[in-house]
Amino acid sequence: LIDSVDVGILLINQEGGVAFWNDTFLTQSNLSKQTMFDCKNIYSLQMHTDWSGLNLEKTGDTTQIINENLVVDRRITMLPDGNTLCTFTNVTSQHKYAETLKQNESWIRMITDNVPALIAYIGTNKNFLYTNKGYRDWYGVSEQDINDMPMDRSHLKEVYPNLIQYLRRVNQGEVVSFQSKEKNAHGDVGFLQKVYLPHFNECGDITGHFVFCLLYTSDAADERSSVD
Repeated sequence: LIDSVDVGILLINQEGGVAFWNDTFLTQSNLSKQTMFDCKNIYSLQMHTDWSGLNLEKTGDTTQIINENLVVDRRITMLPDGNTLCTFTNVTSQHKYAETLKQNESWIRMITDNVPALIAYIGTNKNFLYTNKGYRDWYGVSEQDINDMPMDRSHLKEVYPNLIQYLRRVNQGEVVSFQSKEKNAHGDVGFLQKVYLPHFNECGDITGHFVFCLLYTSDAADERSSVD
């Protein structure tokens, strides 16, 4: 049964000798059973030419990339009897998924940072969870400062009372479009055409809303207002 789990197991005795291993460890280490019998200690084990490079040290990152097809979560534990238990859990698929998410996030950020619009994402608790570069540049806020900042304590605190009605509507699932007169990082007044777009999860619950803003000059804002 212990050979069928996707976790490599190696037990090292107090003298540094190899006391026990399972078949998964053989696969992960790239060693044969005969090699395991021949190696008297973990030093000779790690010096073997076929050794995959599994890290047996207590220090270092818990996640180790062995090759493109094997990533392990390693745990080195000193047992009460003085022996050392090493476990290597195969997390290759999870690691690849996480890397894909990072790449997608980077790709999306690159796109949103280069569109001529101010974009943000705000949670149902009315805290900022994301802003694009255009948004941060116009308002003069840093990504570090704005992340998880409540709207009523942010750069929007002066206009926040005017936004409450629109926040209430978007949190009820309505797409809301309106104009807002606000100041930029230099104190100059700008007219923003804003759209609040509700974000629903797979269960149909609202988890937040997107903010899309386009900047207009005062003349353009007046013209739009007269048309509207």
